Amino acid sequence: MVKSLQIVGLSLFLLFSTLFFIPKTNFYYLVEKELKKQNVVLSDESIVEGGFSLNIKDADIYFESIKSANIKELDITTLLFYNSINVKDIKLSGIAKSFVPIDIKSIEATYTILNPLEVTIVASGVFGDAKANFDIVDKKLHLTLQPSKLMQQRYKKTLKYLVKNKNGVYNYDTIFN
Repeated sequence: MVKSLQIVGLSLFLLFSTLFFIPKTNFYYLVEKELKKQNVVLSDESIVEGGFSLNIKDADIYFESIKSANIKELDITTLLFYNSINVKDIKLSGIAKSFVPIDIKSIEATYTILNPLEVTIVASGVFGDAKANFDIVDKKLHLTLQPSKLMQQRYKKTLKYLVKNKNGVYNYDTIFN
């Protein structure tokens, strides 16, 4: 029994050591390369690598060569059993202003092995509060939005694309190919 506990302990130590020392910046550049295939480019960012995290500051996001957003801070935490991406202070391009408020306070996406087939996303901002679940296998997204007063007053056209329930909460479902 003691021998098996030592093997489990050593295995966990090696696993977490690997996660700690893996070059996260290289992984980030690999993701950046894949995003470029989808016409999404991140530029002008500064990258700081931590033990179990990667911090990116002041990233500009371009979609099809058009500046679409600026992210003040993005933290990626990679643990074996729990992974998260926290994005703070996002400012969308002025082009989006006619559809949605352009200031997003935060977005947090989490993945855990307790629910290995789903990514949970929570966002808040001038638009209100949103929660989304993304089914990895079926590629389905279910979004729930509790809109702010501003969203309800100025962005009625956008809210028409969502389904309002009797509690005043809006839902949106879609499938990605």
